[in-house]
Order: sequence, then structure tokens, then C-alpha cells
Amino acid sequence: MLKNKKFWISIAIVMIVIFIFSLYNAFNGNPISKFLAKKALDSYVEETYPEKEFNISEGFYNFKFGEYTFNLLEIGNWNEDTESIQEYEFTVRGTFFPEVYWDGLYYDNLDERLMERLSKEASEEIFDELIQQNKDIIHVGVSLEVLKGRYNDDVNWKKELELDRPISLYIVIDAENKGKDDIYMDGIGIQKQLKEKGYHYDNVNINANIMTEEGKKLHDYGYVKYALAFEQNSSIKKSDVNKVSN
Repeated sequence: MLKNKKFWISIAIVMIVIFIFSLYNAFNGNPISKFLAKKALDSYVEETYPEKEFNISEGFYNFKFGEYTFNLLEIGNWNEDTESIQEYEFTVRGTFFPEVYWDGLYYDNLDERLMERLSKEASEEIFDELIQQNKDIIHVGVSLEVLKGRYNDDVNWKKELELDRPISLYIVIDAENKGKDDIYMDGIGIQKQLKEKGYHYDNVNINANIMTEEGKKLHDYGYVKYALAFEQNSSIKKSDVNKVSN
């Protein structure tokens, strides 16, 4: 009887230790995952920026996003505005196979003004292409990224442009008198059109919106009834269409 009691007490102690360790790990990370995150960051920086030299901070664990944040000081790059060495923030996510999630150097060097203009031109072109076969398309938005110095300021959008990352598309469709099967077919059709026209993209997000209510036109793009997302070479299924509202 005494042995059984000691056994269960030991089990209880082990469970409490595991619980405390898990709780600590959730809020503070652990030395192993931090080491792996730092190693992944080192490899990423060496591969992506071989011509640059950095001092990498100790880093800290952000429990809210489950990631490690590191500050990188670029040796030899003096920032006149702050009168200090240029600093960038990087984040790494993943426990056993961590990857860089946020590259502060990359985002700091994006040409925001050029991106905005090219995005507008791309949106107008793709809208004109898609609406030929789907008259219910209301809006096409394009998100793209271009690093400073890659192109001259007077460059115009064309799908053959070599971008640093593939474009992403946001499409709004009028959902009046449409059900889940209709949105599924719309997605199939849009994916087919984009392929036929030779567009290279990362992902497409479609919102099928209710545009009128009680005979009145709603503000802007109304509200979402169905949502569908897919990647360029993915196989769209009916289950991918999510009903958001009635």
C-alpha cells in the first residue's frame, strides 16, 4: 500500500514538473529552440546577404507569436539620421525546423512608391482580363514587392517583370444569388484564366460579398458571405469555400 502511494506521489511530481516546464517554455522559450533559431538565422543571413557583415543580438522569445526576435547591427553601415549603426529586426519561427519569418533588412529596402504604382497598374490589367469571363468581379487588388534600385522609376507593369517575390491577388466578387458551389466554380474559372494568361502568383484570396441589402447598395464592398483562397498550382476543392455570413 505504501509503495503504491509513493508511486502515485512520484507520478504527480513528474506531472507537475512537466506542467511547470511547459508553462515556462510557452512564455520564455528554451535554450535548445533558441540555439536552433539562432543557427537558422545565421545560415539565412550568410546565404541571403553574403556581402554584408552583422553583429547579431542575444535575442528574446516573443510568446505572443511563438517566435524569437533578433536585432542585427550591420557593420560599416552608419545611419546619419539616428547617428548609429544601421539596425534591423529579424524574427524566427518553428521549434525543430525554424525559419526566418520577418527580414527587417528586406522590408526596409522595399521601394514603396514604385510598388504602389506597379500594383495599381497590375490590378487594372488583371481586372480587365478576368471580367471578360466573370462579370460578377467587382475589384482586383495586387500586392507585389520591389527592392530599391532594381528598376528605374519610369518602369511600367508587365507580367514578365522579375519581382523579388510572386504577386498576391485579392479579388472581390458580387455574391448576390450565389451559393457555395457558384463560388467554387468562380474560383476554378479564375485560376484557369490566370494560368492561360501566363500570370505567376503566390496566392489568390477571393471574397464573395453581399453588395446590397433591402434594395440599398451597401458602403464600399459590402460584407463577406463566402471566402476562398488558393495557390497557383493548388487543386481547388468545394470544401475550400468557407461561408462567413448568411
